[in-house]
Amino acid sequence: MQHDLSARTEHVLEAGLRLRAKTAKHRQSLSQNQEYLVTRYGPELAATASQ
Repeated sequence: MQHDLSARTEHVLEAGLRLRAKTAKHRQSLSQNQEYLVTRYGPELAATASQ
């Protein structure tokens, strides 16, 4: 799964973890937009990242 937060979210939901729909959706968008790369490799772009 590595950095695929979408796959990780699906995995924990199947295992029984209950997340708010908004939280699950946000985790999926983080993965799709690869926002984790901004914090590590381009901190100057942090203003463009979601909260």
